[in-house]
Amino acid sequence: MLGATSDETCAFDCFDGTREVRVVSRQGGLRSVGWTPEDTEVINNLQPFALTAKELPLYDLKYEGKEKADELDCYVFSVKPKQTKGGRIYFQGKIWVDDQDLQIVKTVGKPVPQRRENQFPEFETIRQVIDDKYWFPVWTRADSSLNFPSQVVRVEETITYEDYKRFGSKATIDFGTPKP
Repeated sequence: MLGATSDETCAFDCFDGTREVRVVSRQGGLRSVGWTPEDTEVINNLQPFALTAKELPLYDLKYEGKEKADELDCYVFSVKPKQTKGGRIYFQGKIWVDDQDLQIVKTVGKPVPQRRENQFPEFETIRQVIDDKYWFPVWTRADSSLNFPSQVVRVEETITYEDYKRFGSKATIDFGTPKP
C-alpha cells in the first residue's frame, strides 16, 4: 500500500457475472501510506475471493478437514497459487465451503506476492445467502501491521457489501422489415 486516498468501495456481483463497484463513503485519510492500483485490485477482486472454474487451475488446494463457520458445517481447504508470475496478485489462505450448498462462506488469507514496497493486510471475508439462493460477500475485515522498509504501519479496514440487486433485462425480437 503506497499512494493516497481512503475511499470505501462496494463491489456488487451481478447475476450476469459482471460486477459493479461504487464508492459509498470517504472516511479518515491515509497519511503514512498511499494507495496503488494493486490495492484497488485487492479490494475489488481478491477480498471477495471466489474460486471459479476458470481460476481453479491456477491454485493448489489441500483439504484440511471439517469445521463450523457461523454455525454452518464446512469443509476447510488451504489455498495457494501454483506460481506468482506475471505481476498478478493471487489469494493465499483458507476457504470454508458449506457442506450442503458447496459454496464458499468464509475466506481468511492475504494477497501474494507481498513486496517490500507494496504490502497488503491479511483479511477475512464472510458470505451470506442473498435471494435465498446465492452466496455473496457481506463483510470484509483486515487489521494488520505492515513492515515497510522505512516504517511499520498498522492498517485497519472494514468493507460492507450491501444492496445486491438482481440483474434483469427485457428484449423484443421483431421479425418485420428493418426500420431506418
